[in-house]
Amino acid sequence: MSQPIRVLVFGTTGTGKTSLCNELTGGNQRVSDAAQGVTFKSYTYKELEISEGKSLIITDTVGLNESARGSVSSRDAVKALIKLLRDSEEGYNLLIQVFRIPRITQAEESNYEFFVKTITQAKIPAILVATGCENLEPMS
Repeated sequence: MSQPIRVLVFGTTGTGKTSLCNELTGGNQRVSDAAQGVTFKSYTYKELEISEGKSLIITDTVGLNESARGSVSSRDAVKALIKLLRDSEEGYNLLIQVFRIPRITQAEESNYEFFVKTITQAKIPAILVATGCENLEPMS
């Protein structure tokens, strides 16, 4: 089997990062729709075969931009994400930034600029995933 595709999922607290990771991997990490985040540290799901000879490893991260009364302070969350990126021996092949619709906020834009353009110097492809679409008509 070839080297797995390593995916790092990041975004603001409460956008559905863990729900997305659970859906993609069949995992069952705890999720919540409460104001405070429930992911206190990064979590790497077990390797997932996606086709013959190809696999994914997905890492869910602590939510960014949580208030001072949150589970993990904004500063600590940023530091943890930077450390995760810098300490990864294998690196990452794809970044997924999760945001909640209906709009991309200044915090989302800042997170993208900082992590995708500054920290990784745009050397890792990134995609945006919009969550919260279930009540839109038409959902497409």
